[in-house]
Amino acid sequence: TNFEVCQNFLTGQLDIMRAPKSLKLVNLFENQLGGALCVYTHPTVENLYFGGNKVDGTLNVSQLPPNLVEFHGEQNSMSSPVDFTALPGGLTELWLHENAFFGSADLTALPVRLRNLSLYRNKFCGNVDLTRLPADLRHLICYTNNMEGSLDLTQLPNSLTDLNLSENAFSGSVDLTRLPDSLQFLDLNENQLRGDLAITALPWRLQEILLDGNKFDGRLTIGHILNVHVLEIGNNPIKKVVYENFAENFLKIDVRKELKRLPH
Repeated sequence: TNFEVCQNFLTGQLDIMRAPKSLKLVNLFENQLGGALCVYTHPTVENLYFGGNKVDGTLNVSQLPPNLVEFHGEQNSMSSPVDFTALPGGLTELWLHENAFFGSADLTALPVRLRNLSLYRNKFCGNVDLTRLPADLRHLICYTNNMEGSLDLTQLPNSLTDLNLSENAFSGSVDLTRLPDSLQFLDLNENQLRGDLAITALPWRLQEILLDGNKFDGRLTIGHILNVHVLEIGNNPIKKVVYENFAENFLKIDVRKELKRLPH
């Protein structure tokens, strides 16, 4: 059984705890629902969409429906820490962006089938370990939070296509020579990354790499980037640029323009 009422003016509290046991999908996207979330432990719900409402209060993920596959709670006003180690085991989609969640984000024990994780524009903080993400993860979007610490991108899953960690406070050096071959989009803009940087062994599918507004202050080594369509690396105090196995005539026009702004 499905229950869908989208883009209307439903008000009140979202409460499915006494809904029929045959209920599989609840879609209440873009209404005016408010108050706390009452969906916990419903035995059959697999898909829950209530993005674009006014739901507030806390989120206790350990009591979400045990068979939940997709959870869309984005663009609400929920505010609490989130225990990412206690999510339902079969979850494949988790959309929590544009709320006010806070605290650390432990991503080391996510559901093994998780494909999409969207956490942007919250208040998550602290160190984030990206070395034990689910093998099937495709999209990890965490921009505009308060995440910090070092950034290890050498053990990302081979399925990952989009990684956006911009507008955080990650610091230290970063190794971009062991990114997964699947990666197509990488955004590290507006962090505190520094030191030397090697853009020499990028995945052949990678089309956009955004590194603007960091503190890279050492040597920038640029190699084979013929497949890159967009490169942003301005607003960094780079001291020296070294080119290796470089064929400027074959670069995309926008990439060529960006490189001309760098010190020579």
